[in-house]
Amino acid sequence: MFLLRKSAVVVYVRHAGTCLHREDESYPRCDCPKWIRWSRAGKQVRQPAGTRTWGVAEEKAREQQRSLDAGKSVTPVDNTPARTIEACIQTFITGKEGEGTGHSTLRKLRYQLACFEKFMSTRSKLFPSEITPTDVIEYCASWLSWSDLTRIKAQQNLRGFLRFACGRDNRDDVLSALKTIKETKAGIERREPKPFTEAELEKLLAQVPVTFPDTVKAARVTGHRFDSLYGLYGPRNTRHRPT
Repeated sequence: MFLLRKSAVVVYVRHAGTCLHREDESYPRCDCPKWIRWSRAGKQVRQPAGTRTWGVAEEKAREQQRSLDAGKSVTPVDNTPARTIEACIQTFITGKEGEGTGHSTLRKLRYQLACFEKFMSTRSKLFPSEITPTDVIEYCASWLSWSDLTRIKAQQNLRGFLRFACGRDNRDDVLSALKTIKETKAGIERREPKPFTEAELEKLLAQVPVTFPDTVKAARVTGHRFDSLYGLYGPRNTRHRPT
């Protein structure tokens, strides 16, 4: 007669590729997603703990252990590794690099999507399947300190990532929650060309003899620069050349 070996639920870590402790799945103090696992009918079952905190994951493991010890049925879990939001971001950016996206755009992408991943992490949501319309609405609402154009571009980047990462179960609902962000009146006015004042023009022209000690060249540059600056930036409907 053989005794069935008691199934023990243990906590382990699915480290990010950049984690310094990725070789140790039992390292408790990093910020990587925590999972739990146990054996059932000769097969290993894995399940996300839904947290990055080791102590919280241990409590989840104890709850699962009590269920197993009580003989309660456990919903089978797909053992195919689920990709985290963090992992999807890395793949998404790698794809952008392959498309030849510029360094400046990539830098903004990394920052904006890292902010999103951190926002979702504070809600203990680690996987794209857990993203809801409420999450993206409240995340976008946290951009109030950003300029209108920055928010517009950030939403475009977020939309592209969500289209890539989310599955068909939640993709349409999440994307439909991202309403159009319009340019603000204040932002439009701030970006309008600002004409030089009379005093600013005089100050620029006064610098010409200093930059060009040659009087002939200075006179030629003064006339050319004055016409150019005044035509582009000077007060409208006013033409004046200093004597």
